[in-house]
Amino acid sequence: LATLSSDQNLWLLEQNDLRLMKYNFRSREVILDIVLAPWLDDIDHDFSFIREYQNLLFLVDKGSGTHVFDNLGNYIKKINTAEAVYLSFDGEHLYYLSAGQLVQQSLYSEKNSTIELPPTIFQGVVVFKDKVYLICER
Repeated sequence: LATLSSDQNLWLLEQNDLRLMKYNFRSREVILDIVLAPWLDDIDHDFSFIREYQNLLFLVDKGSGTHVFDNLGNYIKKINTAEAVYLSFDGEHLYYLSAGQLVQQSLYSEKNSTIELPPTIFQGVVVFKDKVYLICER
């Protein structure tokens, strides 16, 4: 998995060795190399998503939740995002789908809210300019 960083570098997740790296395009070198094992449970991980937002890096593990790091790769916390595969961001909230609901989670507190969704299978959610777009197969 990979995503752009706010300083125009590239975050890379190396899943075999459970390492998070920040790669500089210009110098063609790894500028941060973080071993994730100290912060992750000793289980099989199923990482599905990585994104930097508001100087925080979000790494979604379908089995254990979303791991949050600062922009220097320091571990901050884990957010319980049960069943999340993809995250969307807007303002100070992240959004994801779980058990037929749209979940809005504050980035900076434990506060969240949910909205019951119609009985359709949705693959993802995108929040943009106060609008919610639900993605389905068709």
